[in-house]
Amino acid sequence: MNEKLKYLTLFVIGMMLSLGMNAQSVKSISGTVTDDQGEAVISGTVKVKNGSTGTITDINGKYTLSVPSNATLVFSYIGYITQEFKVSELKSNVLNVVLQSDTKALGRSSRCRLWYHAQIRLDGFHFHSQR
Repeated sequence: MNEKLKYLTLFVIGMMLSLGMNAQSVKSISGTVTDDQGEAVISGTVKVKNGSTGTITDINGKYTLSVPSNATLVFSYIGYITQEFKVSELKSNVLNVVLQSDTKALGRSSRCRLWYHAQIRLDGFHFHSQR
């Protein structure tokens, strides 16, 4: 009976160790996303590649996301080149990203839309559109 208890105890300890080794550790990654002009990227997408976890940057370009330590983070925004970073290769939990303009991706309709939005100005509490 005593020997059976000994083997059962070893078996349970072995199972607990193997489960602990397979569990992924989770890291909280935060930082700021800016464009190549140094401006904050507002509502930029930060997501886990091939996953459902993600967030968007705030008005200051800041984000925070809890991800598995083996994840790859994907940073994207319309008109900018998408960038990927492996969490396992990061030296700290802070990842600041500078997105580069993708002028090739901006077709005629995108340029017109960007020009139109650039022409909108705030005048008091009313938005005025210049065409």
